[in-house]
Amino acid sequence: MNCPCVPPIITITSTVAEAVPEEGQCVPMGPPVINSSMAETRIQRMTESVSRRLGLTVFQRVYNYLKGARERQEDEGSIRQALSSLVERPSDGFEVDQLLYYEEQLQGAREGAREGAREGAREGAREGAQ
Repeated sequence: MNCPCVPPIITITSTVAEAVPEEGQCVPMGPPVINSSMAETRIQRMTESVSRRLGLTVFQRVYNYLKGARERQEDEGSIRQALSSLVERPSDGFEVDQLLYYEEQLQGAREGAREGAREGAREGAREGAQ
């Protein structure tokens, strides 16, 4: 029931269609949150599984090669060629590459958490000084 003498408290002017972004429209999102203990468990299991399948020596060679290749930003063709001399199946190299990816994500999350803690401590010190 609308009373003409009392203005509405809230006016809704947008529709559902206006609230939902159109296809191709970018919606800002924060960085992904990583559960560190789950990531550590996944990394440990992947390491054990792949090193068991490849053997510890081959696993270490592939791991060290891929880690260095990613740091040097080698192209995919060179990486595939080098891996073909290290492992029989390309999927074995892919699993080690996934492992490196998860390690990188976990390290980034830890560094972000440390930076957030340092920033929080700085803000707390500023507030305490005022």
